Amino acid sequence: MRRRGVLTALAGASLAGVAPVLAGCTEDPGPRPRLAIATGENGGVYQPLGRALGTTLGSRWRAEAAATAGSVENLERLRTGRAQLAFTSVDVAAQDLEGLGSFGSKDQLRALGELYADHVHLVIATNRGAYGVDGLAGRPVSTGAAGSGTEVVATRLLAAAGITLRGFEQHKLGLRDSIAALRAGIIDAFFFSSGLPCTAIAGLVASGDLDVGLTDLSGYVPTLQSQYGEVYSTGWIPNSIYTLTSVSTVAIANVLAVPATMSETAAYQLTRLLFVAKPRLSAAHPEGRQLDPRSALGTYPVPLHPGAERFYREQKSP
Repeated sequence: MRRRGVLTALAGASLAGVAPVLAGCTEDPGPRPRLAIATGENGGVYQPLGRALGTTLGSRWRAEAAATAGSVENLERLRTGRAQLAFTSVDVAAQDLEGLGSFGSKDQLRALGELYADHVHLVIATNRGAYGVDGLAGRPVSTGAAGSGTEVVATRLLAAAGITLRGFEQHKLGLRDSIAALRAGIIDAFFFSSGLPCTAIAGLVASGDLDVGLTDLSGYVPTLQSQYGEVYSTGWIPNSIYTLTSVSTVAIANVLAVPATMSETAAYQLTRLLFVAKPRLSAAHPEGRQLDPRSALGTYPVPLHPGAERFYREQKSP
């Protein structure tokens, strides 16, 4: 079912908010089972949100938020049981569901809800020239860490611009290493897919020790959509985020994923506590404020877990 169809089916009635549901809930006593949360890189958004969520989940689980390379690694951890809860972008989740890319076989992951949208950043050192994606041909560029969602969308963007992996000098660097390499002149540009703001990129801009800019990527959205569907849309990074020139870019929704085999009860409680955690999520990063039971239903192409569906249905007005 398309995203709009999910929203229509489950949110036809107005939502009354989570407070009535939460007021009557108490935590069960007894030993707390372990719950591993796969988050993301230092300087991104997944990690602070994952840590904040883990604090709230500590009322029922021994929650452990692990730093990772990002979406691809997170879903690999979910497949192998090394994680029970994973942050992921929906383009990578679509690969996992279909067994494409590095996944090799189809998976049956489920979502607890949509969180917020990533915006793809192409950060360039402006003293080495102003250029778009097509201008990366022959240049040293970081496409993100191996196992990251950034690497997936960066490779697709380059292909949309007619640049193959042999058509430039590829560096597979995480966010912090990409920034260090840009400063050192080892690379001319790097990709990073993140919510707004990305604190590490904001720090790079604020330091003033290197003139950087963002590249407009919106022209590639139609090509990406024609090849990969509605997992990509057009986003906007305004001047107010980094005090850089505003640009349009590629936007990708993020969801909180769990194995399809998770019990309905556990998925229900995780979804409930996700909304209990909203004040902590909002304090950890501004994107935490985006969590809303109305928009959280739009997890396309990842089906909602039945336990999460039950939670959202309970939010409807009588």
